[in-house]
Amino acid sequence: MRFQPQAVARLTPPWRTTAVVLGGCLSVLAAIHYATVTSIVQSWSRDPLAHGYFVVPATLYLAWARRDRLRAVSPQPAFATLALIALLSFGWLVGNLTHITHLQQACVVVLFVVVTWGILGTPATRVLMFPLGVLLFALPVGERVAPMLQELTARLAVKALTLSDVPAVLSGNVISIPGTRWHVSEACGGINYVTASLLVAYLYAGTVYREWRHRVAFLFTAAVTPIAGNLLRVHTTILLDYAGATGVASGMRHSLYGLLVFTIMMVVLFVTCGRWREEPLAKTSVDPTTPPRGHGVPCYPAWRPALYAATGLLLVASGPVSARMLWAAPGGAQPVPLPPSIVTGSWRVMDHAEVAWSPPATGRSEALRTYSSSNRVVSLQVASYGGDESSGDLVSDDVVRLDPGWWAAVDRHRGVAWGDRSLRVHEVELRAGQDSLLVWYWYVIANRSTGDAYLAKLLLARERLFRRPRGGDRIVVFTPRSPDVDPATVLQEFVSHLSLSASVPTTAEGDPY
Repeated sequence: MRFQPQAVARLTPPWRTTAVVLGGCLSVLAAIHYATVTSIVQSWSRDPLAHGYFVVPATLYLAWARRDRLRAVSPQPAFATLALIALLSFGWLVGNLTHITHLQQACVVVLFVVVTWGILGTPATRVLMFPLGVLLFALPVGERVAPMLQELTARLAVKALTLSDVPAVLSGNVISIPGTRWHVSEACGGINYVTASLLVAYLYAGTVYREWRHRVAFLFTAAVTPIAGNLLRVHTTILLDYAGATGVASGMRHSLYGLLVFTIMMVVLFVTCGRWREEPLAKTSVDPTTPPRGHGVPCYPAWRPALYAATGLLLVASGPVSARMLWAAPGGAQPVPLPPSIVTGSWRVMDHAEVAWSPPATGRSEALRTYSSSNRVVSLQVASYGGDESSGDLVSDDVVRLDPGWWAAVDRHRGVAWGDRSLRVHEVELRAGQDSLLVWYWYVIANRSTGDAYLAKLLLARERLFRRPRGGDRIVVFTPRSPDVDPATVLQEFVSHLSLSASVPTTAEGDPY
């Protein structure tokens, strides 16, 4: 009996042409958005578990595992997806004009999915729906969810410490116990554990389970388990420090302890949900020498995927090209006129006033001025940002990005009166040791005032899309907290006497005064 090597399945001519077009198109797409792709890869390096580096290999492997099912259909370009490419390119443009990095990254990742869909066609994309879904895990969405997990972990950790007879006080995201303080950072909130766990769970659920109830239940368990495990890690770390084992709770041992907890969480997850395993489908033998089932499907000419790729790449490139044109708007590089601030009433400028903290500002800023009235002290800064990229970004240059010596105990919005209308400002309470400051800040863009960063971004996008060189102003007022005076009352009285000669106060909804 002679050994006969198994015949190798070959791609049909339409698939060979489509594969070449798809590979070239995705490569050009990555080159066009090289800066955004690079920012995504850099975000993976900030993840201790570095799950993002496994996304592309996992996608390619899962797609290759479905090659026999792909051969059963014929590639046919979906020209209707060109509208989605145009919409995503415009979304990227808005993100670029407003410096919203997460929006740019999301649009580029979805562009890879839509371009693949458009070149292969809807029938083939149905086969690759699960592998293409893995690409969504490349997005650094954890940076948006991290603050919520950070706050949740801090609150639950304090309750757990209290139940363990450890006196703990929570102030912002800082847990104080006798002798030391622990700052629950965004990484300590467990976001890295959650994202890595969900990626593993997605791959496992999609390859092992066929029933959606098992898939959804497994993903839900994969999200809850790392949160509970991370809470246990934070709780036991502070307990070790309280018991005197400071060396175990800090340094490299702290990181190794975190990896150990994550490993235990994954073991618990798979042991707990492993009994949901379903019997695999019976495999059918496929003779690779026989024509695929889609042999009778009409084969489209080779110029159709090439035409789609050329049109799609033109739409993809329209975003960066438009951004260059809009950032180079006439007059954008001219100095931005800074509206002088006018403070009336009994408030007077203090000479040689010293402040412990000053707001960051990359735009052209009015010198930080401190005013006093009846032993009440308020500092004011007005920063103006132009329409060109070199002048900085009005909203991304956020006051919440604080000096390392300060931390935010409160971060919320508050309704105040400015002129004869109400305005919602962003309120932050800063603390450094025994010092405390109450900070209000808001934006004035195109004669509209708002303390909402998202609305400010939309207003900036509109201004830059219409090639208006004037960006906007950011107004920051703050006062030290004292035991006998309510700082919010002091700031409200100061704001009621504040005006900018170059802008008209409006409400957060934009109704003019």
